[in-house]
Amino acid sequence: MHKPVAPKSIQSKTKADLEAELENLYAHIAACGLCDIPEVDASLSQLLLDDSRSQGVIMDLALDAIVVIDETGAIIAFNKSAEKMFGYKRREVKGREIASVIIPPSFREHHYAGFNRFLTTGEARIMDKRVEVTAMRSTEEEFPVELTVTAFHVRGVRFFTAFIRDISERVAMEKRLREETALVQLLHRLTSLANEATSTEMAMKSYLREVCEYTGWTVGHVYLVNHKNSTAELVSSKFWYLAHEEKYEAFRHVTEQTTLHSGIGLPGRVLHSGKPLLIADLSSDLNFPRTKVSADLQLKTGFGLPIKIGEEVVGVLEFFTPEIKPTMKGFLDTLGHIGIELGRVVEREQNAERLRRLADLDSLTGLPNLRVGRDRLIREIVLAKRSKYQFALFFIDLDGFKNINDTYGHEVGDCVLKVVSKRIAQSLRDVDTVARVGGDEFIIIISPVESRQAIATVAQKVIETIAEPIQAVEDEAFLGASIGIALYPDDSQNADELLKLADQAMYRVKHSGKNNFTFIGDGPE
Repeated sequence: MHKPVAPKSIQSKTKADLEAELENLYAHIAACGLCDIPEVDASLSQLLLDDSRSQGVIMDLALDAIVVIDETGAIIAFNKSAEKMFGYKRREVKGREIASVIIPPSFREHHYAGFNRFLTTGEARIMDKRVEVTAMRSTEEEFPVELTVTAFHVRGVRFFTAFIRDISERVAMEKRLREETALVQLLHRLTSLANEATSTEMAMKSYLREVCEYTGWTVGHVYLVNHKNSTAELVSSKFWYLAHEEKYEAFRHVTEQTTLHSGIGLPGRVLHSGKPLLIADLSSDLNFPRTKVSADLQLKTGFGLPIKIGEEVVGVLEFFTPEIKPTMKGFLDTLGHIGIELGRVVEREQNAERLRRLADLDSLTGLPNLRVGRDRLIREIVLAKRSKYQFALFFIDLDGFKNINDTYGHEVGDCVLKVVSKRIAQSLRDVDTVARVGGDEFIIIISPVESRQAIATVAQKVIETIAEPIQAVEDEAFLGASIGIALYPDDSQNADELLKLADQAMYRVKHSGKNNFTFIGDGPE
């Protein structure tokens, strides 16, 4: 580090020398137009040299800090604005090297290099320009300033005047504006993602990535609300953003094994309040079940945002960072809109699923409808052909249902159909399919089957199940079932043909006494 040589003591100069230097100095300041020189009868030099006013009457009129140094870097003038800005009295800094007073240690090497370069070569990179640099107060607090440096000569000696303006408020405001602009841009992107997302999974993964990249936070995750036994609980989703997959794998593992209830942990408290929440220091939070793993991975701050449909919380976005972050109320409130946008995606997908269910399921019984039943029959034929097994198709028509409708009305009839549908479904295996194909007609796909006897056993079980009494208003209602059976591949390998054959077999039962079953291959057409 090359410092300028130690300054010569001001007290060693004669009064005439000092008077000449000061008169030239203030003439230079006046020429810069920074302050007005009052009209006085006494000579300027006498005014500046007499009593206490000799320490900078004119410079003290300036609102900006003014610091004058000689070519050794020693401070020879320090106005009142400089005292206020830097926290020194002028007597404390007069004669001291400027770098040790107002320049932060990390910038001093650069200052010495530039100062010596100018003294030796005359090359000036910041002279007579407005530049923004970092200064230091007496408390060692660093802050941004706008600096203008000018040079002048007095009797062949160079002096430098620094005009310094504290721009902390302006810089802070500009930073806030940049952050707010970036946040608005983030919200715009997230809104676009919400509108363009084709699935909740796509939207949630995109949201996690965008928020983490915007904030610089390293972990993002989604908990989803599961209503179990009328009590809401939070279960981990598979939606994550991890800045470092391997580093945070342990946190992912623990989280995916952790179910939380309302009010428990970060997500649980967000679920309970319906509002964003920031935990500035996870290690000191007594209501954070994942404290140990977060401490092991040095995750120090977390915040959560509710995903809402209207007023209902359907999930929680949670984010974590290895840095301790202060409470950011405005930031959290703004990000709260993210949860609302994401809630709209979830609601849209729920509505789409509801429409799909309406299109696929019978609206009264909740069973698959004819279209879905036929699609499953076609799929079963493909599988059976590939794996070389046989299955049975039942076509069922309820016996006595018209009488219930005529006697008790359609409302009771609908209730009876619901009961029958539930009974049929409960009498079958999970691998079997039952569908309502219209009115009081149903089809069942029994797959795979080993023998006709096994098929007959299932058919008899269905008949007995349907035959059990059903409470209809004040009376018990009784139904029977006529079942026609067609076999793949013995009877046909075509879906529509199988349906037709099973239907024919069912009508054969109807015409021969009802409440029974028959195989299409057991008798004449």
